[in-house]
Amino acid sequence: MCALVYLSVLTNVFSQVEITKWEFEGGTPSPAVGSGTLTNLGGISNIFSTGIAPNTVSAEGTTGTTRGTFGYNTSNYPSASNGAKTAGVQFSVSTIDYKDIQIAADIRHSNTSANKVVLQYTTNGTDWIDATTYGTPAGGDNWYLRTYDFRLITSVNNNANFAVRYVTDFDGATYLAAKSTSNYATTGTIRFDNVVLKGVANTAALTTPKSNTWFVSNSTLTLSELPTSTIEVYTLTGSKAAAYKPAKIIDLNLFKGIYILKIDGKPAKITIR
Repeated sequence: MCALVYLSVLTNVFSQVEITKWEFEGGTPSPAVGSGTLTNLGGISNIFSTGIAPNTVSAEGTTGTTRGTFGYNTSNYPSASNGAKTAGVQFSVSTIDYKDIQIAADIRHSNTSANKVVLQYTTNGTDWIDATTYGTPAGGDNWYLRTYDFRLITSVNNNANFAVRYVTDFDGATYLAAKSTSNYATTGTIRFDNVVLKGVANTAALTTPKSNTWFVSNSTLTLSELPTSTIEVYTLTGSKAAAYKPAKIIDLNLFKGIYILKIDGKPAKITIR
């Protein structure tokens, strides 16, 4: 480890890092990484049911034999001919200091759930735009990896009002079931797990975190205020190098190199020589 650490604003294009992640472990709707808000829409209800392990799901669908502990399981959707694109879940995440936004989520449809889910987004918190529609090619009782790339939609960058929502939609004039031989039912379930929003630190907006006064010396991070969330360190390739519980003094114990340090969701660059 080295004796000198230099702090500066990012001046290069770096790989994506996790802005916010929901894993639902422990049966909580709060993010495991970063900050954000999860909201039920259209009168649906939820319980916490068996989830799916990260990176085990394909877009084509899988039964998901490798499972995590919990997923966010929703039901009580509208009747077959009512409320297209009104019911589902919303994830609100500020993208301040980030650009090149992408999202991924593992979503499971039961046999009698709707076979179509629309991903919508907003840049002002009021008006919603359809981004894409997902189907259920493998039928129900399958997990699907749902991804979307917002990198060409610059209005979502550096935006405090950014949010996405996954809502069920008609297939024709009514909802149809995820399994072609089943009938749609309001009790059909749609389960969410491993919802991850990623982005690249925005070089134009990036600043030292405003909520904490901090410095690094001899590989020790010192803060004047206790952070509200986990402190994270990423490599320039986007891999997480370390994570630390909130504290005012932290031994980073990093090798020489350049890293992205996130304190209360605000990224900055540290160079350890």
